[in-house]
Amino acid sequence: MIKWLNISHALRLDELRNQMPHEVLGVSEEATIDQIKTAFRELIKKYHPDLSTDFMRLYYQEYSKILNSAYRELVCGKPR
Repeated sequence: MIKWLNISHALRLDELRNQMPHEVLGVSEEATIDQIKTAFRELIKKYHPDLSTDFMRLYYQEYSKILNSAYRELVCGKPR
């Protein structure tokens, strides 16, 4: 586990890890594959580690892992 400078970062990541995949991506349970892909692309563009400052890079890396896991579970059916 990474030691965060700001406890709210750690709490937000823990909250995301405990959510259902569709909640992580912000789509409904009945969302189509296209809606899931669109939501994932928008979020990954926003939280991609390469686009962040050095300070937020680790947070964005962890956030991206959670997004990727949720996407894989919804689209490919592989559990996280």
